[in-house]
Amino acid sequence: MDDRRLDQLVRHDAAMSQDGAGPSSGVGASELPESDLPGFVPVEWREHRYVQAGGEESASRGWLAAFLRTAAGAPLPASRGCVEERVLVRTPDGLVFAGLSCRGDIEGWRAYVDAAARSQQSLIARIEGDDLLLDDGRRYRLADCDRVRG
Repeated sequence: MDDRRLDQLVRHDAAMSQDGAGPSSGVGASELPESDLPGFVPVEWREHRYVQAGGEESASRGWLAAFLRTAAGAPLPASRGCVEERVLVRTPDGLVFAGLSCRGDIEGWRAYVDAAARSQQSLIARIEGDDLLLDDGRRYRLADCDRVRG
């Protein structure tokens, strides 16, 4: 894999908000309302996903590039990029998920993120209505999860 190309595609600073309008506000360790979670309001041109992390410390700033480097053999997406949303969701049973979003070649990014998750045996989640839906079929009410900007 070409690490320089990957670094160009991955944005470490999450400078864009979930709607792409500009810098995210309110960064800090504070509880987020469910409606403020990236992906709560779907947008056609961006996909929001949540990747299982080992804990809050493993989802610290810069985790995304290290995570994506594990997608051995997967072709790089054709366009645009993937950003850290700097949001953590902890399920009632203690699983921690870190937010990310992709735009451009969304299908390519989805496959790339899935390949990295498989290589690390991590779960992927997405927001569906008022729930966090895991790729193994488990579903958690967002109201029952801890939601923080980190």
